[in-house]
Amino acid sequence: DDGADALENGVHTHRVGISARGSASDIRANRSYDNTQTGIEASFASLYSTLRLEKARAIIGDPPPPAERTKSWALLHRLLTSSETSARTRIVMGNLASGADLETAFRNAFERPMNDFPAEPGPGAASVMPRPINPDLFTVTPTLFSRARLIPGDLLLGRAAPPAQVRAAYEKAQAERPGAGGFEGLALALLAEGNSLAARKALEAMAADEENSGPRGLFELARLETDNANKRLLLERASKKNPAWPDPYIALAATEPGPVRRAFWLKKAAELKPRDSALWASLARAQFDARQFPDAEKSWRAAERVALGDAAAAQIRKAREEFEQQRYELEAAARRKAAEEEKAELDRLREENLASIRRAEAKASAGAATLEGKKVEKGWDGPPTQLLNGTLDTVECRAGRIRLLIRDSTGKTVWLRIPDPSQVAVFGAAGGQAELKCGPQKPPRRVKIEFTPPDVAVTVEFQ
Repeated sequence: DDGADALENGVHTHRVGISARGSASDIRANRSYDNTQTGIEASFASLYSTLRLEKARAIIGDPPPPAERTKSWALLHRLLTSSETSARTRIVMGNLASGADLETAFRNAFERPMNDFPAEPGPGAASVMPRPINPDLFTVTPTLFSRARLIPGDLLLGRAAPPAQVRAAYEKAQAERPGAGGFEGLALALLAEGNSLAARKALEAMAADEENSGPRGLFELARLETDNANKRLLLERASKKNPAWPDPYIALAATEPGPVRRAFWLKKAAELKPRDSALWASLARAQFDARQFPDAEKSWRAAERVALGDAAAAQIRKAREEFEQQRYELEAAARRKAAEEEKAELDRLREENLASIRRAEAKASAGAATLEGKKVEKGWDGPPTQLLNGTLDTVECRAGRIRLLIRDSTGKTVWLRIPDPSQVAVFGAAGGQAELKCGPQKPPRRVKIEFTPPDVAVTVEFQ
């Protein structure tokens, strides 16, 4: 392990032994270890924390300190140390690591509810492997001497030794031969001492080595960076170095100003850490802000499913219900706004049409004051026109333009358009000015229309 890995796999001690935190645990391997004092995660952690090796066998079931021998620990101890249930208990662990709730995991594994099993410890420890490990299956890769120099510092860092001791070990290694790994470990020790200025210099020296820089060092340098663009570049490098580590994705989400990209990064993190209820809740909020309502609902339910305890689940459920209510209100407001905009557009088109008709009336009145009591004769000095007789079924108004759907005597439908309503004269059956009403004509009206080919109407006369 380098310094970053040593810190990630920190060693902790129980009175009955020492073990790498979660090193043999399927739950830890699936990024779902949660160091809580209550709940099933803590029980799995306690159970595996006393794992020991006897020759080529891994033995599980030695008791942890009394405070950790909870009811759920006793249940898991019985299931994992019994030959009848140990294999199916691994199905429970796989389901939990994938984000299933505890009751569902037990039913998938045993086809029985969890309460059917007594919460009592098993008779003793048991091997978690059916056969001894075959050493021939493993390949030994020699470590370069330049890497071997870092091992003392890595071990001290992993065992949470005093930062001064860790720093001294890495300084000794760097004095012999500087390298990216040494700069990274030294920086982590300096950060633990609170010397962020010196730590930054060491991290920048590490980051300059594109090939050998470590993900933890890049992540810590990003945390010290004040420029958002540089911070994002460092976090993206860290995520590429270790794609299975969720922390860079969570930090990347915090750099995004918009909810869409924030939800993108949080989703990546949640897929790597499916047992983190708070992470699912953060993803749900980002998806809600991005108007990704179906995805937000799924994330809220995932947060509730993996919540630690009934109280936490109830709190998540309450938050989900509040967000669902906000969703319904936003969707209703969006529908109202769309309806209002559509009505406003129709009203605008109607007013424009009426205004064009009034202008035409005023123009006709100004030039023909002696026409009272006489039929208004229509004149046209433009391109040659054709005549269409039929029934007007629909007047479609859209964005200042009008289309007419006419059905002729044979039942054939024809669309004619009016690009500029102010340039078209509309006459009533008595010969006076009339107006076109948008929408389906109820009932359809007989019309005679002059149009210029192929489809531009110039006069409309109702009959």
